Amino acid sequence: RLTKAETVRIRPLVARCETASGALIEERAFNEVSLLRQTAQSAKLKIIVDGAERMAELLCDGVLVSTPAGSTAYNFSAHGPILPINSRLLALTPISAFRPRRWRGALLPHRAQVRIEVLESERRGVSAAADNLETRDVVAVDIREDSGTALTLMFDQGHALDERTQTTVVVVARDLGQARVIHVQDGVIERPAQADVHALIHIGRVRIHHVRGRREGASRGVVVDETEQAVADGD
Repeated sequence: RLTKAETVRIRPLVARCETASGALIEERAFNEVSLLRQTAQSAKLKIIVDGAERMAELLCDGVLVSTPAGSTAYNFSAHGPILPINSRLLALTPISAFRPRRWRGALLPHRAQVRIEVLESERRGVSAAADNLETRDVVAVDIREDSGTALTLMFDQGHALDERTQTTVVVVARDLGQARVIHVQDGVIERPAQADVHALIHIGRVRIHHVRGRREGASRGVVVDETEQAVADGD
C-alpha cells in the first residue's frame, strides 16, 4: 500500500512576532498564521508585502496568511480561496473586514515576505497564532514560507488533497453561441482571449479570482476555487 501511495510535500510558514514588551518569538505553522483582536476594539493593521506597503490601514477582527494545505481550514471559514495543494501560492485573507469593507484578500507568490504591523496597539491589542501556538500583545509579525523545511504526506490513490479542487468551468463563445466545457487542472486555467468570450459561467459552488503574473509568460489567468456562492463574471 505504501509503494502505491501518492505523496505531497508541504512547507510550513515561519512567523516572527515582535511583542509590546520587546520580545521576539518565532513559531511555525503548516496551516496558517493569524492575527486576531484581543479586545472589543477592532484591530487596525498595516500590511507590507516584499517591503512595499500594500494596505496602509485595515480595520478588522483579524487577518491570516494560509498555506495551500491550510486553505480549507480557518482560511475557508473566513471566505478565503481554496488553493490547490501543489500550487506555489499563499492566501492573504481578512477576518470580518470593516474598512475597507469590500476587500476580500489576495493571492501571493509562495516566496512573498509579509509583514503585518499593529497600529494603535496600546488600545487595540492583537494576538498572533501560528496554528495553535499563540503570542499575545504583538506589535508586528513577519511571515514567510520556510523553504528549508518540508513534510511529506501520503495518500491512497485517488484520495489526495488535490482532488478537492477539481471542478468544471463552461466558457461561452460570443460568436458561436455554444458552450465549451473545460476540465480545470490544478485549479487554474488560462483566461481566453477577450474577443472570444462572452462570459464565464460557473457550475456548482465556484468562484473565480483574477490574478496577474501567475507564472512567467502568463499575463493574466483565473484561479478557481469552491465557495458557498456561485459568482458570475461577465467581462
